Amino acid sequence: MLRLRLLTVVCVVLGLALVLAGLAPPAAEAATIRSGDSVVIRSGQTIRDDLYVFGSTVDVEGRIDGDLIAFASVVTVDGEVTGDVVVGSSNVDVSGQVGGSVRAGSGNVGITGQVGEDVVAGAGRVRIGSGSAIGRDLLAGTGELNIGGDVGRHLRAGAGSVVVGGTVGGDADVSSGRIRFQPGGRIEGDLLYRSERRQDVPEGAVGGEVTFREAPRERERERGPAAAVLFWFLIWIRGLIGMALLALLVTLLFPYFSLASSEEIRVRPGPSVGIGAALFFGTPFVAMITLIIGIFVGGWWIGLMLLALYLIALAVAVVVAAVFVGSLALRALARGSVLPVWAALLGLLILWLIRIVPILGSIVLFVAMLFGLGAAVITLWETAKRCRAARAAPAMRPDEPLA
Repeated sequence: MLRLRLLTVVCVVLGLALVLAGLAPPAAEAATIRSGDSVVIRSGQTIRDDLYVFGSTVDVEGRIDGDLIAFASVVTVDGEVTGDVVVGSSNVDVSGQVGGSVRAGSGNVGITGQVGEDVVAGAGRVRIGSGSAIGRDLLAGTGELNIGGDVGRHLRAGAGSVVVGGTVGGDADVSSGRIRFQPGGRIEGDLLYRSERRQDVPEGAVGGEVTFREAPRERERERGPAAAVLFWFLIWIRGLIGMALLALLVTLLFPYFSLASSEEIRVRPGPSVGIGAALFFGTPFVAMITLIIGIFVGGWWIGLMLLALYLIALAVAVVVAAVFVGSLALRALARGSVLPVWAALLGLLILWLIRIVPILGSIVLFVAMLFGLGAAVITLWETAKRCRAARAAPAMRPDEPLA
């Protein structure tokens, strides 16, 4: 029954998304939505609104008087967008004109046109072509950054390699394994770069001061393996302490829930791990669909709340699994009742010690979390069902004899 209800919720949400995408008119007073295998805004066509696009390929040859928000495999902007361009795709090419900013998460980002404000890109490769211009700042996290055009203000980048062939009008803050200046490439302000070794900066390529800071990785190697072991031990112990505090909070405030959920793992292991896996993989998808629908019809914050509850539930699931593991260990050592707080702390210690084992430890902790997640949901469902049954039961009259 529980799995059937979860499946129903997912189907309803997906159905609403498809209905909204299919019924939205091409031009409306609210945001315009387009979807399909290939979406083209042809030359001479004008969208006088924000445009949301979901498809395989998106090609803007005309004009958008508003923002462009696109989720597709390939997005090309050859025309004009007066507002911002927000893109999630494998390839983005902006050869036209954007009045606002370009924010892209992509495999490849190419800017060969004009951008009025900022370019913010997280990509495998970012190329600012020759003749292009960015009105304000360029912020990039990428494997390869090639700047052939002009950046009006500042450059902030973390990249495997950086090539400067155009002009950066302000300061540059760069973390990179390699920085190279092409003829004509110049930074008008100061250059602060972090690298494993000093880079060759041609004379006159930087108008201000050049500051070099050694990359942290180089310093960590010089400290030797002992420092690395200590560093990872501190991460391990901090994680254990954080989970222990959560375990104390859950088991002291909700002792019945903790024990009942751990008992569900023992009694119904199959449904526990099955429901846990369905929730683990399905909840982010449902939350994202809810967020997208909420942008158009209202209530987008429900998707964010669902994601927050999802993260909390994963942490509590680890505590439930720890109570189960700790209870088994305590019952094997001594007979008698088991306090959930001690079971949780002992179980966490056991799971965290197993976590040290490469690959296997992570798999064990992940599977334990799935068991705990499903068991916790089953316990909440059964508790709610008993409460409904108790409220529905007829009240006993004072003169009615006991059975």
